[in-house]
Amino acid sequence: MTEEKKTIDDIEDKQAFVNHILAIVDNLSTIKSFQESNSDIIKEMKADYGISATAIRAAANALYKSQKDELEAKQTEVMTIIDLVESFNKPRSSDID
Repeated sequence: MTEEKKTIDDIEDKQAFVNHILAIVDNLSTIKSFQESNSDIIKEMKADYGISATAIRAAANALYKSQKDELEAKQTEVMTIIDLVESFNKPRSSDID
């Protein structure tokens, strides 16, 4: 059973359709803003710590995607950054009541 292809003229609630399109445009603008912000943070980290932007971005992406185990062993710099971030996220005994 195939669904019949509709056109814009077939849409009954055009305002709702337009609102959805505008919501997507807003989301795309937000994404771009966050990407620019991430680039600024990465540039700052590279300047402050001397770590390559590629390694920083790769570590952040691996943490975001939770794919630490899939990184190759040759990426020791990336693994070192991930281990550092994870060590700061572990609860310390002094934090446990």
